[in-house]
Amino acid sequence: MSTSTRRYLEIGKDGLQFVTEQESIIGGDRVMTPTDSIEIDDLPVDNIEINGVSRIEAVKNDDGKIVRLEFDEAEYTGEAETDDVEVNGFWDLLDRETHVSFNSRKEAFEFDDSVSDKENFTSFIRFLFDEGYITKKDLPYQTKYARSSYLINTDPVDEDGSDMPRAAEILDDVYVATYYGIDQKKSYMKMLINDFVKGESI
Repeated sequence: MSTSTRRYLEIGKDGLQFVTEQESIIGGDRVMTPTDSIEIDDLPVDNIEINGVSRIEAVKNDDGKIVRLEFDEAEYTGEAETDDVEVNGFWDLLDRETHVSFNSRKEAFEFDDSVSDKENFTSFIRFLFDEGYITKKDLPYQTKYARSSYLINTDPVDEDGSDMPRAAEILDDVYVATYYGIDQKKSYMKMLINDFVKGESI
């Protein structure tokens, strides 16, 4: 009875999956066993090394058509160590330095559920100041849809002198209104990208 093991990388609409195929211990059939996977939202990745690809074929499984590569050896280290990751551009740095990430496939910001939406929002704006995209010279900042309200100001007041709702001081003399709902916060974040981050637009 053969005990050889075959290894595959399956590429489908939901991402990548590593699979081993070997003979069942209770019969002659060969059994496919998933060993690791990478979801589509986590692609691309640069921490996979595959050696000895011997066959590539299109096959069907329960999820539809996939591409299957048979290989001799593969090494996937999972999430790359932070110290070894090269930061490439604005979005990588945003993901590393804040509670916020951007899903380019959905063209939407994603908040870290471990903290409040207020903290996600303010960490994003603080990042824009820390990286020099916005300065105090750009304040007060009023959104396109506001009549007298400021989103960001050097004092916790709006244009008409009234108190800025739920103002959070994110830096010395930099106040942000935080009373908006999650969707509105994300909408304003897109405005800030389009207004202040040169070379990026959403």
